[in-house]
Amino acid sequence: MAGPDSRIKRIVFALVDLGGRSPFAVLFVAFVILAACWSYTRKLEVRSDVMELLPRDSPGFQAFEHRLERVGGRATIVIVVESPDRTANERLVDAAAAALRTAHGMELVSSVETGTKDARAFFQANKWLYADLKELEEADEKLDHNIAVQSGLVEDLSGDGPESSLGKHVSRQVEGEGG
Repeated sequence: MAGPDSRIKRIVFALVDLGGRSPFAVLFVAFVILAACWSYTRKLEVRSDVMELLPRDSPGFQAFEHRLERVGGRATIVIVVESPDRTANERLVDAAAAALRTAHGMELVSSVETGTKDARAFFQANKWLYADLKELEEADEKLDHNIAVQSGLVEDLSGDGPESSLGKHVSRQVEGEGG
C-alpha cells in the first residue's frame, strides 16, 4: 500500500516528466493560471492595519477609536535632507515645512519639526532632569540592594544603615566574651 509521500513523489515526477516532454504546454498552463490569479487579485482590497483584525464591538477597539478622535492619527513621516550644501538643505526643509503647514491646513498635520534645534534647546533647558548611564546603573544597584535587605534575604553588612540582626548578634557575642 502506497503512502501519501509516495503519491506526492509520483505526482511531482509526472509533472517534471510532462515539463520535459512538452515545455510550451506547461508554460501555457502556468501563464493561464497567472492571468486568472492576477484578475482575481486586482479586485482585492489590502487592509494592512492591525485594527482590522479586531471585532468592531470590542472594548479595546472602541477605546482606540476614541483615542484617535481625541489625539489624531498614529502615522509619522520623517523626511531627511542631505547634500553637500547646508544652506540649500535648510531652504528645502523650510520650504517643505511651510508647504505642509499651508497645503492641507493643520487639521491633517498635527505638528511639523524642522531640524533638531527645538529638541536640543529643550534638552539643554531640562538637562538636569536626565541622569547619565553611570548614575542610572548606581541607582539600580542601590535599589536592588535595598530590596534584598528589606526582604530579609540579605544582611546589611555595610554599616550605612541601622545595625543588622547579624551585626547585633556578633556585637553581643563579642561583648559577652570580653566582659
